Amino acid sequence: MKLEATKTPSGGGVATGRMLGWLGRSLSFALALFACPAVSEAVSATVLVASVSGEVRALSMEDEFEVTLGKESIGREVSVNSVITTGPSGAASLLFSNGVVVNLKPNSRLYVRKFVHDEFSMDDIDFTDMEEEPSASQLEFHLDFGDLVVKAPKLAKGSSMRLSSPLGTAGIRGTIFQMVVSRNPETGAISGGVNLLSGEIEFTTLSGDVTSLASGEGMQFASNRLGDQGTAVAGEITDLVSRYVSSTPTWSRDIALPGEAPLILVDENAEEEQSEPAAPMSIQEIASSLLFTLEEAEEAVSQFTADMVENPISVTAPVAALPSPEPPAIATSTIGDLFVEQSPEISLLGGSVIEVDNSPSMLELATK
Repeated sequence: MKLEATKTPSGGGVATGRMLGWLGRSLSFALALFACPAVSEAVSATVLVASVSGEVRALSMEDEFEVTLGKESIGREVSVNSVITTGPSGAASLLFSNGVVVNLKPNSRLYVRKFVHDEFSMDDIDFTDMEEEPSASQLEFHLDFGDLVVKAPKLAKGSSMRLSSPLGTAGIRGTIFQMVVSRNPETGAISGGVNLLSGEIEFTTLSGDVTSLASGEGMQFASNRLGDQGTAVAGEITDLVSRYVSSTPTWSRDIALPGEAPLILVDENAEEEQSEPAAPMSIQEIASSLLFTLEEAEEAVSQFTADMVENPISVTAPVAALPSPEPPAIATSTIGDLFVEQSPEISLLGGSVIEVDNSPSMLELATK
């Protein structure tokens, strides 16, 4: 007899194979999700307060609302289209989310006109060591008066950064520089200059003349009350503070912005203390001073978290009040005097324990 073996197809086996394949693919997908690192949120253009001391105010030009900046404002956002003003003892540092760090010295006013940039991820972003900005940006700000120190990373393709002033506009491509603008309240004259520590700047005067500055170079200029500007003087870095700020009469604001509170007025009848003017600093001293200013700002920036940049809180938002301290439980106890009608335990050498009765009746006997 010839036996023939026949193979019967099994529908259950096919179905089982398909199910195992589906489970395998699902497991691989799930493992891939767990293996992928979390992607940070996209960062929009943000301006954060890095440090503040003394009298500093921020005025929103949109709603004409002014707030006083204090230590609680550090890490919070100042809206674009705002004016930052420092008093005689005030100073502030700002961090722009494209990596630009700005330090505003006493008696200064800075207007942040425009700031936008393409969104980017905070992954591997270090604002204290940023050589090039993470995305294309547009930044425009105006120094009305005062002393300003700026550190900007190399700008991305398509970016622009312009710092205007009553004396002209600086076009910046990534640099460390100082700008000083001084207003004389008695004559109406405006004077100042630019010190370029590193990088490149193109400065355009009010008359339209363009001067390119390289590392280690500076420029000085002046104009009268009518805006007529004299010939700009280009040369090496110079001590702009001692030349223009220290020698200028005590400044009193002649232009008040809508919604801006008045600063402390100077008593014209008060006797001015006569002091010897400080000797101008050397180039090395100027460079060290500017770098030290930026180091302080960057140290504050190093404490910022990604969440502070990705989800900023406005300086106008209420600050959470600290909870009132609760009295200790001993103060709210109903027991009363701890040493009345209670028997403290006194531990003696040898492990013996003696109970001392100091109830009112025993205390009365002890005093007789």
